[in-house]
Amino acid sequence: MKSFLRAVLLLLVLAVLALVCIKRNQILQPFLEKWINRTQSIHFDNSLKIEGFHLNPDLRVSIDKIHGTWQTKEGGFPFEIVGVAMTDPVTNFIFKKPVHITFQQFRPKASTHPGLTGKITLLNDKAETFELQTALNGLYLEELTAFNPDMLKDTTGNMIGSFYMKGQKSGEQELKLRVGIAPPGGRVQSRFFEVFVPYLPIGDKETLAKIRLVQTVGYRLANVAAELENKNALKVLLNIQIPEYNLNLNLNLLLRVEDSGAFIQLTQLLGLAKVENV
Repeated sequence: MKSFLRAVLLLLVLAVLALVCIKRNQILQPFLEKWINRTQSIHFDNSLKIEGFHLNPDLRVSIDKIHGTWQTKEGGFPFEIVGVAMTDPVTNFIFKKPVHITFQQFRPKASTHPGLTGKITLLNDKAETFELQTALNGLYLEELTAFNPDMLKDTTGNMIGSFYMKGQKSGEQELKLRVGIAPPGGRVQSRFFEVFVPYLPIGDKETLAKIRLVQTVGYRLANVAAELENKNALKVLLNIQIPEYNLNLNLNLLLRVEDSGAFIQLTQLLGLAKVENV
C-alpha cells in the first residue's frame, strides 16, 4: 500500500512539474509585464505589453514583441521592439555575470521601415557598466516628430548608420555616432541651422540668413559623426548639401558638454530633443 501511495504521489509531483513547465510562459508573462509597468511607469505610463514570452529549458529568455508608448515631454511616442532575446541564462543576474540582450527591431509602432537592431550588455561589475550597440537600418525622421514637434515637423529623411554608448555608475561614458542620409535626401526646418551659425564663415552666414526666410529647405545628403573625446568634450563632424542655395556645409566642432550629459546634448544639437532653459 505504501509503495502504491508513493507511486501515486510521484505521479502527482511529476504532473505538477509538467504543468508548470508547460504553463511557465503563460504564468511568467503577465507577472513580468506587470513588474516592468510598475517599475517603469514614469517612462511608459503602464502602456507596455509583452507578446510571446518564452523561458526556455536552458533558462534563456526570448520575447516575440514588446510594444507601448514612450512618454516624452511633448506627448506619447508609440513604439515596438521585435525579437528580444537574452543570450545568457537568467541565473547570470543572480551570480553577477555578464548579460547580453539582443533585439531585431526597434521602431515606431506601425512603421513599415526596418528601424534599429542592437545589443545591450550588462557587465554586472562593481562599476555597473552597460553597453548599447545599435545599427540604424532605416529610421525615418518624419516618424520621430513626437520627440520634438517644433523642430521635426515636416522634416524628412531616411537615417542609416550606427550608435554606440557605454556608461558606468560613476558617470564615465563613451559615445560614438555615425549617421548618414543618402540622396535624394529630404527636408529640414530652416531653424535647424541656427545653432551652427556662430561657427560659420561670413559667406555661409549670409546664405543661412536667406534660408531662415522659409520654413523648410530641401537637402541632398547629410552626414553626422560624433564622438565623446572626454567627459567634457564632444567632437562633431557635420556635412549637409543644400543644392537650392548652392550650399555645401562642412563643420568640425569641439563642443563642451556637461558631466554625463553628452547623449542628451547630442540629441538636442540634432533637433531630436527640445533644448530646455534657453
